[in-house]
Amino acid sequence: MGIGNVIDSHEVVALFLGRHCARALHRVVEEPIANMYPASILQSHEHAVIVCDRFSTSTLKYTSVEYFVGLCDNYNVVNHLESEISFRGICRE
Repeated sequence: MGIGNVIDSHEVVALFLGRHCARALHRVVEEPIANMYPASILQSHEHAVIVCDRFSTSTLKYTSVEYFVGLCDNYNVVNHLESEISFRGICRE
């Protein structure tokens, strides 16, 4: 996809899973917007969601990780999602 398509999209979801995505996630979240890293344009998108796991956050600054985890926790508390979302029964041994 081109940068224009990303910007024109109503919502964007970017998925970063695994250690091999760590440098790309770092460029998207912590570096300035640059044409060398087209996904960095997500910083200026109004409705961008970045989904990542702990492995992909391995190159991020500690404060960045704690900031985004805190945002997620606060969102869940404010919207009472902790009580509504239950993963019991999904993971069976």
